[in-house]
Amino acid sequence: MTPSVGSYADFRTAKPALQEWLANKLTGPNGLYVCSVEMGGGKTRLALEAATRLASTPVGRQLVGKVGFFVPRYEQIEQFGTLASPLARHKGAERLCIAPQQRKLAMVLDVQNGQTQERACGDCPMLRQGCPYWKQDSDASNASLHLYAMNHLVKPVLDTLDTIIVDDGCLARASVRPFHLSWAQVEAELKLAKSKKAGSKEKARALQALLGIREKLPKPRHEHDRPSLSGYALQKELQAALGGLAELGAALVAAKRVSLSRQLPQRGAQHRLIARVFSRLAKEMEHTDQFGNPMVVVTAQGVTLWRKRGLEKLLVGRDADGKPFAKKRIIVLNAGHQTKRILSHLFGIPVDSIEEFSARVPLSPGVHVTQVPTGARDSAKGVRRPLFSRKNWKTTALAAAERFERRQREHPEETPADWGFVGFNKCCRYLRRCFPGLRTAYYGNQAGSNTMNGVKLCVIAGNQQPHPATFLEEAQAVFGDAERLKLGTRQEAVTLRDKAGNTFVARVTVWEDPRLQALWEAVTVGEVYQAFGRSRPFCCEAGVTRDLEIIVLGSHSLPGILPDRLVDAAAELATGRDARNEAMLFNAGVAIVRRGDVLNVRALQNETGLSKRQVEKHTQTGLLTRISNEAARGGLSVKRRQVRKS
Repeated sequence: MTPSVGSYADFRTAKPALQEWLANKLTGPNGLYVCSVEMGGGKTRLALEAATRLASTPVGRQLVGKVGFFVPRYEQIEQFGTLASPLARHKGAERLCIAPQQRKLAMVLDVQNGQTQERACGDCPMLRQGCPYWKQDSDASNASLHLYAMNHLVKPVLDTLDTIIVDDGCLARASVRPFHLSWAQVEAELKLAKSKKAGSKEKARALQALLGIREKLPKPRHEHDRPSLSGYALQKELQAALGGLAELGAALVAAKRVSLSRQLPQRGAQHRLIARVFSRLAKEMEHTDQFGNPMVVVTAQGVTLWRKRGLEKLLVGRDADGKPFAKKRIIVLNAGHQTKRILSHLFGIPVDSIEEFSARVPLSPGVHVTQVPTGARDSAKGVRRPLFSRKNWKTTALAAAERFERRQREHPEETPADWGFVGFNKCCRYLRRCFPGLRTAYYGNQAGSNTMNGVKLCVIAGNQQPHPATFLEEAQAVFGDAERLKLGTRQEAVTLRDKAGNTFVARVTVWEDPRLQALWEAVTVGEVYQAFGRSRPFCCEAGVTRDLEIIVLGSHSLPGILPDRLVDAAAELATGRDARNEAMLFNAGVAIVRRGDVLNVRALQNETGLSKRQVEKHTQTGLLTRISNEAARGGLSVKRRQVRKS
């Protein structure tokens, strides 16, 4: 299908085209559709308004079947809950339930078994006594449009829907979840397998072999290293423990059969998880070198099974010729970074078969974007990492603080409540102490947030940095039964440009497998783009000027964004340090004069803790003269004495 791509002067101009496109898809045939609209234009509200209007129209085009709208934040359910009467809200029992035991049971069922919270409410005494969670469902039993939080994106809910709208959500990441077994749980299962009550020699052998792998795990190479075994390496260790490949296969099949047939009520969830681990290990043995990815991972903490939720099987089917087709109407509202590519890999649907509506609008007048890119640098230990990274959070925080101080000098009428910062947790805590009232946000929780709405300065530092091992395990689970992923990486040069024609060449690490690279960019660059759009920089209405300055500390090439200027990171940090040292030395010199002490280089060193070279650098630019002038205005005299060179 040919995508509908349009460039509009502002969101108000794009609104009629977007509403018409949404109406056609909501009333048209089944298919997979992507709506790529810049953030901050109200695409979520427009989609809800279009759906509610179709649901309440007595004649003409109407919604076909039941529509489920999934939003990433619970606050949006409250925000959009007053649009129209046909809209039913579903928040989830963990937010509304007042019975702690039922809420705990709901969370356990949801985490361990992938079941919905309704299972936990079956015997609750509040169910027939005005429970607010179930009251909202009973009041809207005849509604055709239902608003859900993203954690309801599970099979029991999707079975009842004809149309699915996902707002700013990555279906790939929502389609898998990890299940953990600690070594203590494995040992408890082994003890049970050896008992007379529910004993099984086959299961005991398999569990004993699994426990023996703990000693075979590699040692951590550094602080954040997490050695693990999976795939062929894990099979090799299990074969060695059980005596061969045939013995391993027989033990896995027997252990799975025993686990499924002997589920004790008080240990049912753990039994089922053990059975799934053995079932998946047996299935991975059938994979060839080119097909199938490992989903069972053994670490020092225990055994993790990455299990698919089966969303792709529920939403996409195959015809007689083996061609994929969408069983439902699936509309994904997104800013458009790698969305089509990820959906194509996930569902097996060709990219050309995914219809897209793309509404691109320019930045509002008055929005200025400055980017401070950095290349990789060599540390003392030979580790190459970006300057603005989680490990270098102090450097990142100081660079952001310099920007805020500069903004305060240029706009003394503003307060920290007019500024925003998106970055790492430690940076946020440091900057909140330095600038009380500063709006801060972390990566990974940006979609649907209004924290940065209305800020005049937004600093975006670094990017979302998932643990590489966890990312690989998640990606292998997404493409578990597909062609085996290539785990190699390579270095590529990326050229950044600004409006003045200046360039900066940064070297970045990319995955050789395009599926891995698409997921990685969605997690890293996609989160930076989310943070960029949270301050609403795009043009909403013609003639409206937006007083907004955005500083991007990093080497990320944001899609469709051309910065006004590129600033060299080394020069920027040096300028910031010099300005802070100059101010600190000036204040220290004034304090020395007021005490009546001698003002010289050594006194400034003792007062500030700076080195002699740093102090002399500033005294050569007239610092002592400015201190003397300040003292004279206050009616004080300066005692100056040269320090003898030793």
